[in-house]
Amino acid sequence: MAETTLVTIDLAGAQYNEQALYCLLASDEQHRARRFKFPIHRRRFIIARAQLRQLLGEQLGIAPEAVEFKYGEHGKPSVSGVELQFNLSHTEDIAVIALHPHNPIGVDIENWQREVEYDDLSKRYFTENETNKLASLSGDDKAKAFFRCWTRKEALLKALGAGLTFPLNQCEVTVLADEPAAILSIENSRDKAASWTLQSVEQGDYIIAIAEHDVS
Repeated sequence: MAETTLVTIDLAGAQYNEQALYCLLASDEQHRARRFKFPIHRRRFIIARAQLRQLLGEQLGIAPEAVEFKYGEHGKPSVSGVELQFNLSHTEDIAVIALHPHNPIGVDIENWQREVEYDDLSKRYFTENETNKLASLSGDDKAKAFFRCWTRKEALLKALGAGLTFPLNQCEVTVLADEPAAILSIENSRDKAASWTLQSVEQGDYIIAIAEHDVS
């Protein structure tokens, strides 16, 4: 069975030559890079996109600059004419890239120490069951559970390529630390969720979720 590959990138790495990596990007990517107001955001974008190109180039046996992206209706990138599936996410100085030989895939990463209004956001974007589980927790346990839930939902939406058109509360995932990572339902249907798998990784201050749709 083909397996998912997860690659972590340190966007603060001093080893990266920003100008050299910039030259690997397509003209539309270079245009996006130039639009960033702050140099640190521009650098992070360039490194992440160039590393994605290098990784895809290695997988496809072509030069990084030869990788041609096409974009779905809601902006999800893919490579024309190949089955290889991939997704990129980043937060602060960390980026992650998930790849699978043929299954649609989505990845999301968040810093669980980032302060947000857990209760307000959960009521807006989580299901009633997820919200109730979150309300039973406090402190770090609550923070981790919130971002565990959030990243799992975001990873699913990114795998679907649905963007913001798919409400987060239309899918339900496991939340608690002692629950196996899983998508429980999609649009209130457990059958729709049956062909999906979910992986969750916690690395220091970061929580990563990978959603994969088995199309075999």
